[in-house]
Amino acid sequence: SLENVVREQFADPQKTTDQQKYDMARNLATYLGKIREQYRMDFKADEEKIRQRAVALYFIDTLGIRVGNRKKEGNTSETAGCCSLRKKHLKLYKENNNQVVEFDFLCKGSIRYYNQISVEKIVYSNLQRFLKNKSDEGYVFDRLSPTHLNTYLKTFMDGLTTKVFRTYHACRIMQQELDKFTRAKRHESYKIGYCKKSIKLVAIFLNHQRAVAEKGGNKKFETSLTSAKLYYIDPRIVVAWCTKWCVPIENIYSTSQREKLLWAMTADADFKF
Repeated sequence: SLENVVREQFADPQKTTDQQKYDMARNLATYLGKIREQYRMDFKADEEKIRQRAVALYFIDTLGIRVGNRKKEGNTSETAGCCSLRKKHLKLYKENNNQVVEFDFLCKGSIRYYNQISVEKIVYSNLQRFLKNKSDEGYVFDRLSPTHLNTYLKTFMDGLTTKVFRTYHACRIMQQELDKFTRAKRHESYKIGYCKKSIKLVAIFLNHQRAVAEKGGNKKFETSLTSAKLYYIDPRIVVAWCTKWCVPIENIYSTSQREKLLWAMTADADFKF
């Protein structure tokens, strides 16, 4: 039976890695208020390293961008993440009494990340100071490293790393979107479409895209749902929702995907992230 297979799977610690990842993200909610309170206080710290850490965590938390390792000597890759952002990747300007930060860089997989956000004056002024007297190739957060950030985060919660924030927000968005659904009498195909649209919103937040060939050899980029569905969304959220609204789970996860996620297939209908 499925229950026996799941029980057998849990006998192997390696097979619980996915659940541990999602439980870690789920637990982050308990500590997130304290983390945010601290980095907001640190916006005004005397030491620039602390202010850089605060602004970097703010971006990782609110935008879900990857932490970004510095490139080793000889690596000509132009991809970046938070800690490897360069001055050329940001534009700061004011518009209608708002302080705007414009991001434009290649992230993992050489996929373009473009975003414009309004930020508080303290964040804007900090960025101005970080960028002052730097060349276009200069690092925005030149006093930070992923190791430093992750070591700091562990002072709040055992095992916490910057990666957990992306997983947390992916699951949070999925849970919030599915919770909005109330149309029990709608056709099954409508419910399936609603679930897939919710996954798409997560993928957009994560900037998951894939290249699609067009006529003439050109490429365009649509949103890719697979990575978000398999690696960022706690499958128990989806299983619980499908159970509650009588949606066959095989319409969301393929056979091979369900086999990979066996540990989550018996989630209770009342499971909440």
